[in-house]
Amino acid sequence: MMIRKRSFAALLFGMSLAVVAPSTAVAQANLSTQGFGFATGQFSARANGTAGATAEIDPFSPVNPASIALLGSRLVYFQIEPEFRTVTTANGSERTTTARYPNILGAVPIGRGWVVALGASTLLDRTATTSFKTTQLISGTDTVPMTTQFRVDGAMDDIRLALGWAPASWLRLGVGAHALTGHNLVSLTQSFADSATFATFTQQRVLGFSGGAASAGVQIIT
Repeated sequence: MMIRKRSFAALLFGMSLAVVAPSTAVAQANLSTQGFGFATGQFSARANGTAGATAEIDPFSPVNPASIALLGSRLVYFQIEPEFRTVTTANGSERTTTARYPNILGAVPIGRGWVVALGASTLLDRTATTSFKTTQLISGTDTVPMTTQFRVDGAMDDIRLALGWAPASWLRLGVGAHALTGHNLVSLTQSFADSATFATFTQQRVLGFSGGAASAGVQIIT
């Protein structure tokens, strides 16, 4: 009897949450402007459709180099992911569109069971632009309208040369050599409505990084 009462109470609590829960939830995030950038996951469109569950066995996702042994013909894979961002304030809404190309791959079979692939994918992305208008005090009561723009443009990319081999129908092996490269361009621009009297101020800073890595993978089909 105690178990039944607890089950009924849990059911009643769940129904109450369903009634009072909002029908629409709206949120905004801007993670790509922090630190080195936002991790994109290096997933293909097919792997993204399964929330990354098939990334290890997907030849178009640069996660496991052994998966490229699945490719039996020459091909070029190209992926685009546009981002539509909306920022809403008391003065209105601003909408921007950013085109990204997070995954590119080319593969060629070179022998019986052998496949070589060269691709580039985005490890981290850091792209954002913020612009706002203020009034700059010059001296005394003299003021001038000023527009400040803060822009971040950068990414960290993974360029991979991979070799896959399928010695048997139930076994796939692969190795990869990675070159990690990228930069972040951070710029601050202040422009004035009276451009004849006041010159535009621009400050830029470039953060570059590079490195290397190696990967290996195996797939066993049972």
